[in-house]
Amino acid sequence: MNFVGIRDLRNDSSRVLSELGNNQEIILTNGGKPVALITAVSESTLENTLKAIRQALATQAVNRMQNAAMKMENRVTEEEIEAEILAVRRERKA
Repeated sequence: MNFVGIRDLRNDSSRVLSELGNNQEIILTNGGKPVALITAVSESTLENTLKAIRQALATQAVNRMQNAAMKMENRVTEEEIEAEILAVRRERKA
C-alpha cells in the first residue's frame, strides 16, 4: 500500500497519479491518518469497480450495526419477538 498526504496530492498530483498506475490504489492521508482510498479505474472497469466498492461499504455498515446490536444490554429475545408478532396479529383480526 502506498500512502500519500493531501498536501502531496495537491502539490504534485501528476506524480501521485503516476504512482497510482503502478500500485492500483493509494491511501490518502490527512495528518497521517487515512481519509480516502484512490483506486485506478478505466472506462471499462468503472461501473464494476463502483459496484464492488458500494457492496463492500454496505457489508461493513451491516457488520457495524450487527456488532452494535450485540453490545446492547437490552436485547430482545426470540420469545419476545414472537409474542409481539402474535399481539399485532390479534389486533389486526379484532
